Amino acid sequence: MPIMKQSFPLERCDEIQAEPQRFRLLEHLPWDENTELPILLSDPSDEDQYLILLDTETTGVDKLKDGIVELGMLAVRYNPTTAKLVMIADKFSELEDCGVPISPESEAIHGISQADVEGKAFDDAYIANWMSPASLVVAHNAGFDRAFFDRRFAQLADKAWACSFFEMPWRDVGFESGKLEYLLYRNGYFYDGHRALTDCFAMAWLFYLQPDLLKGLLTKSASRTVLVRAFGAPIEVKDILKARGYRFDDGRTSGANKHWWKEVEEGGLMEERAFLDETYRDGANKAGYEHRDATKRHKLA
Repeated sequence: MPIMKQSFPLERCDEIQAEPQRFRLLEHLPWDENTELPILLSDPSDEDQYLILLDTETTGVDKLKDGIVELGMLAVRYNPTTAKLVMIADKFSELEDCGVPISPESEAIHGISQADVEGKAFDDAYIANWMSPASLVVAHNAGFDRAFFDRRFAQLADKAWACSFFEMPWRDVGFESGKLEYLLYRNGYFYDGHRALTDCFAMAWLFYLQPDLLKGLLTKSASRTVLVRAFGAPIEVKDILKARGYRFDDGRTSGANKHWWKEVEEGGLMEERAFLDETYRDGANKAGYEHRDATKRHKLA
């Protein structure tokens, strides 16, 4: 059942003015796919760099079989010292018929039909050139978007990526969820989501409102991490691993044997090895370790 959109209750204005503490006002996101660019947000400087905000809409959620039907991107200029957005410089939005039928479940979310993509195709050379000035790609679920993007654009698979969902400690800064719509809501805004470029504008607006968030993400993306794969863990310790933040991999997408995995900072590796040894016999030696930077993180395997 579709969600009903409610208009502002003008008939209750007197009540709102009488008891404003009982109400909360939400404003629509000021940017959308029709916004003309560039938009200057702060004073430019010689040290400014570019990053790309990216989102995909797909035929389904199977990272090995489904494909991209919509790619949306924003080229964003930012100051790496202050982490303030300087300019929303350019936008990109295209559809493609990837050869895989769009599932009814996915169409219900993003509203893109098979007829919408018929005869459409991405211009690979144009996309590669368009992305070339950026030092970083940011997605709000990079593990999902990068898996599809790298399969479709193998020539761009060495890009550095950051995830504004999983690489931000949202609960530590007072948010119960990292979901984009919720984050904007908590900052007093709403938007009509689930189209790629619209979600990119929502990310940009969030970073504009909260520059400390972007600063934290940039710091995180510059660090090195270790993908810890806990092989050989007996089933009786699964709850202990889950409580520690490990997630289960059945091996279908990674190509590895079934295991539990977690990404840790390089400086925390010794502590993690000690935890594995305490959790099950010879856990640290049975585990696999992959040291990664932003060009390797969030990949499918």
